[in-house]
Amino acid sequence: MDESLSAKGTLRLVAGSTFKKDKDAILMAVSQDGCSLECASQEMRADKDVVLHAVIRNGYALQFASRDLQADKDIVLCAVSENAFTLSYASEALKSDKEIVLCAYLRMEMLSSLPAEKCGQIRRLFFVRFLRMEIC
Repeated sequence: MDESLSAKGTLRLVAGSTFKKDKDAILMAVSQDGCSLECASQEMRADKDVVLHAVIRNGYALQFASRDLQADKDIVLCAVSENAFTLSYASEALKSDKEIVLCAYLRMEMLSSLPAEKCGQIRRLFFVRFLRMEIC
């Protein structure tokens, strides 16, 4: 791997057509910034290893993953463990999965930088979703 592929240069180079399908380059990029998955080829966005590295670094990378991986429970659990709000990028089926919703809720509870009012609104949304799952 060329030294020029480190730090900020990685994202620029990955955006170039030469590196979009280069798994090593993509892995390096997503390890630095998960959302650089956006620059990857469709093939790399469907690669579970690449997407896993991306969502561990930044849960929002889930929005750039293939639909199949947005429906992969392991990938979505990693994404919501990193950022609860990424639940919105999961498949519809996983948005109602008890384990994933609970994980997202618990992660959201760990956030202390949000204003109390916003946290209260989000807690109610998660709670209502979780209650609906229990009732159904």
